[in-house]
Amino acid sequence: MQNRRKEEIEALEKEIERHNHLYYNLDSPEISDQEYDELCKRLKILHEHSSVLDRVSGEVDKKFNKTKHLRGMLSLDNAFSFNEVESFIKRGQKILGIDFFPELFCDPKVDGLSFSIIYSKGKISRAVTRGDGRYGEEITENIKAIHSMPIEIPFFEDLEVRGEVYMENTEFEKLNYQRQEDGEMLFANPRNAAAGSLRQLDPAITKKRNLKYIAWQAFLESGQKHSEVISFIKNLGFITSNNSSVCSSIEELEAYYTLMENKRSSLCYGIDGLVYKVNDISLQNDLGNTNKAPRWAIAHKFSSQSAITKLNDITIQVGRTGVLTPVAELEPINIGGSIISRATLHNMAEITRKDIRIGDYVIVERAGDVIPYISSSKHELREPDSKVFNMPEKCPCCLGSLIKDGDIIIRCIAGSRCESQVIESIKHFASKKAANIIGLGAKQIEDLFRRNIIKTPIDIMNLKKYMLRELRGFGEKSINNILLSIESARDITISRFIYSLGIKNVGQVNAETIAAHFETIEELSQSSLQILQNILGDVVASSLREYLNDNQAYITELASHFNIQKNKISKHSQLYGKKVVITGTFSISRDKLTEIIKNNGAKIMAGISSNTDMLIVGMSPGSKLEKAKKLGIRIVDEEVIREMI
Repeated sequence: MQNRRKEEIEALEKEIERHNHLYYNLDSPEISDQEYDELCKRLKILHEHSSVLDRVSGEVDKKFNKTKHLRGMLSLDNAFSFNEVESFIKRGQKILGIDFFPELFCDPKVDGLSFSIIYSKGKISRAVTRGDGRYGEEITENIKAIHSMPIEIPFFEDLEVRGEVYMENTEFEKLNYQRQEDGEMLFANPRNAAAGSLRQLDPAITKKRNLKYIAWQAFLESGQKHSEVISFIKNLGFITSNNSSVCSSIEELEAYYTLMENKRSSLCYGIDGLVYKVNDISLQNDLGNTNKAPRWAIAHKFSSQSAITKLNDITIQVGRTGVLTPVAELEPINIGGSIISRATLHNMAEITRKDIRIGDYVIVERAGDVIPYISSSKHELREPDSKVFNMPEKCPCCLGSLIKDGDIIIRCIAGSRCESQVIESIKHFASKKAANIIGLGAKQIEDLFRRNIIKTPIDIMNLKKYMLRELRGFGEKSINNILLSIESARDITISRFIYSLGIKNVGQVNAETIAAHFETIEELSQSSLQILQNILGDVVASSLREYLNDNQAYITELASHFNIQKNKISKHSQLYGKKVVITGTFSISRDKLTEIIKNNGAKIMAGISSNTDMLIVGMSPGSKLEKAKKLGIRIVDEEVIREMI
């Protein structure tokens, strides 16, 4: 019996160590947070003083400089019920020798990557990831690449600020979509996308990922309460949680938990629980720490937004660049108020690794509580007639040949001979950030394609009223709006035109980079591979050059339907060189306003900081307005901007 217990402890320790490495070092977890917590709980029951449970996270990645923290960045003990929270409070009361409820500062536990920044004489001197709690990875330049992070602060004593870097759910969706189109591995969830984006050797990549952060701790000599410290750093320009609360009883704590659990799905970022901290800093000091966690704080974990349902089938989607993506067709299930009937399976390697079969009962979760995915299969419920899935040998759409692109991606090479790729390319051309044909959505494009009215983007530019009358449910007003949108789209910048072509590996950022070096499409078409490599690197340059070689006649004909304008940057504008933030609604679309401001040489920032030069305010502005007022940042409305440009 004792030997069996020892063997189970050793097996659990080895398994937890492996998952730590996958999660913290490779940003590629194999199991959900809930499953990981269950492993740790089981090990704690068997061996409470296991050295594995005393470790905070993975090892420090050798590609970064190893840096020692000024103070240990400890992990938090977890509570999974209010009984465990009450036990935490009673332990604290016993240590302190008090019988009253200690005031608790409560805020959401953001699902991201923890960091520490040291400011010296008002400027960032060093930034470090949590690492193993004692040593972290030095990421100073990458932290500076986060748009809303203050580079300088109006506080000249040494200051350490800690927080969480995260990726918003919409940014995560966009990044994974682009990675799928480019044939790259997808991130499992927003937390891993944020970690992978921050831990880049090239800060320029971090900058493109539009990361956000929330500061949740700082160390001040004068701070009496944690809530006062948070208010202080917020006034310095740091972003702090808008959902924090101070609770003075277990009833208030329960009400706060219920509020945040209900609010969880409406947040733009992922949270996996709440953090409760003793608010009085002198009491924090009296309580102290264990080897692995503070005694004055605890994480109260939410139950995962997941459900078990049956996987009825696995189908294949073919993207515009020919990438084949397996999709789970599910027995519809309600998760967090949404009915889920389909979920991406990413690729064949994921299906094999998780041993998912058609007919299995599977656990469906929502990454960041937004994107449904299958975390695992309930193998113990597997029925004898379950079927092993294999990727097709031919493209399911056109029966064309498939190739393996790298270790994971399967791609159809039929190109324009594959109906799915053509339809997806047309959808991309008409999308908001490309030609922006308003009113012509995915369903309308599919309908027109099936009726042989449009077969390429050129056909969209040649649409006539009588053709659109074929669309089901479209009246005269809708038809006229589409035609007006097509006419408006004819004036297009060179960057948007390049992006609209849907070239493999050429996303919006690369399109803008190309546009900065070529004044016309003709000039771009005649450029050598060497020139393109100098601008874009080998992979993107090869994709672009190959596309230009194979589609020259098509590009020339499509371009003839547009008035393609150079991306003009006005160096004489009053906005040139300014760091600008936008909030509220305006008489024109936000995208159009952003484009105008960029063309006037300004840089659009995501959030207010001490480095912001100007806030442009429309109707119904958000919290950015109050923050700008506190920091003394110039505030202008749409009328003033029109005068300036």
